[in-house]
Amino acid sequence: MEKILHDFYFGKILPYERRNKENNEQLDLIRKIGIEEKYFSNRLGQEDKIRFDMLSKLHDDLSETEVLETFTYAVRLGASLMLALIGEREVA
Repeated sequence: MEKILHDFYFGKILPYERRNKENNEQLDLIRKIGIEEKYFSNRLGQEDKIRFDMLSKLHDDLSETEVLETFTYAVRLGASLMLALIGEREVA
């Protein structure tokens, strides 16, 4: 337990840099999304292309917000569980 606190304090653990391992299914979905975005983007006029790019950016922003909310909830839940366990610990 002390090593993880030490590493966290000295910046060796950076939760926001943790990346999930991409699996083949995720890579395939990312590839398909890219193909479809390119398809539509190439068929739009300049003004519609700008709006389409803005829409894609809004989707990315929403996804980032959802990930942040999930991370925040997970940290709070983990802290609450630890506090509950510590509170029930017998003092030796």
